[in-house]
Amino acid sequence: MIAMMSPDFEHSAPESAEQIAAIERILAELSEPAGLDAADRRIGEIAPQLQSTLDKALSAGGWFDDAHEALILTAATTPDDQARIDAVRNLVLEQTRLGMLVGVAVGWEIGERLAVGPSAGSDRKGSAQDSVAPDRDDRADEV
Repeated sequence: MIAMMSPDFEHSAPESAEQIAAIERILAELSEPAGLDAADRRIGEIAPQLQSTLDKALSAGGWFDDAHEALILTAATTPDDQARIDAVRNLVLEQTRLGMLVGVAVGWEIGERLAVGPSAGSDRKGSAQDSVAPDRDDRADEV
């Protein structure tokens, strides 16, 4: 599991029904056809920095180490065509999910720091990267 899903994860989470309703409303708005246009423009401007943060978080969690490379090699060289396709598909899905979770955690952290002010985070325990980097032991050994 990812550290942010553990019981000792110390990020503030929405607790009231009003906060949950507000999040649900925003998610519904974002689901509209043009709901993510503004976000696409903003992300386009800061994509290199976000990519670097994602890479650092994944590296810290061991996602670019020898064990991960072995998973890629196993998936790519599975002799049976259908098993190989399934293994590659599962690996891509796993990486996509993890990347999305890291991205959400980083966005959440940025939002909290912007809400508090420019010096927020300097005295906080950990960071978005620290909170979401998966432990190597928590990854599935199979693809």
